[in-house]
Amino acid sequence: MASIEDVSQLRLMVAEPDDSTYDDAALGALLDSYATATVPLSRAARDVWVQKAAAYAELVDISEGGSQRKNGDLHKRALTMADLYATQIDLDTSDRPTRIARLVR
Repeated sequence: MASIEDVSQLRLMVAEPDDSTYDDAALGALLDSYATATVPLSRAARDVWVQKAAAYAELVDISEGGSQRKNGDLHKRALTMADLYATQIDLDTSDRPTRIARLVR
């Protein structure tokens, strides 16, 4: 079971200050699904950012009356955040199998 501290930390990592989109139970369940992983917070954060990117994929840029909203950038930035947390997962090598190779001189 994910602790309150872990859920709060994940909430900070995914920029979700309140439970309007993701409630504590949903974030806790996501963390619990990675309970055996070595970096469960980064894995859960990556998944949330990928979900956000999927939601932002249909948004378009708007320009009207001298005002611009670059909503298309939201998708790119969400994917950038997902990549950031995926990189943290890749840096943790404890999940990887041991490689053995013969040295040749």
